[in-house]
Amino acid sequence: MKDFTILNRTYEQWKLCVQECKGKLREKCSEDELGTMINLFQTQERNVVESLERFKHCSTPDTNIVRCVDTCTAVLTLVPLC
Repeated sequence: MKDFTILNRTYEQWKLCVQECKGKLREKCSEDELGTMINLFQTQERNVVESLERFKHCSTPDTNIVRCVDTCTAVLTLVPLC
């Protein structure tokens, strides 16, 4: 149960990161700001995937959990990496 809580919290942090970056992208951003956002995306996505892997050691994730992690990975592929 603890691993599920960590995974859920990590996913919520990722969603917050996406919302913040989305808001920033509505304004003009410098290359440095874009680079920072890309690094943050990569870090948050990696945290979610690692949390899922830890969760898998204790339990089989349901399809909703896997869908959330797949969403993280899919969003990262949409971000052009510099």
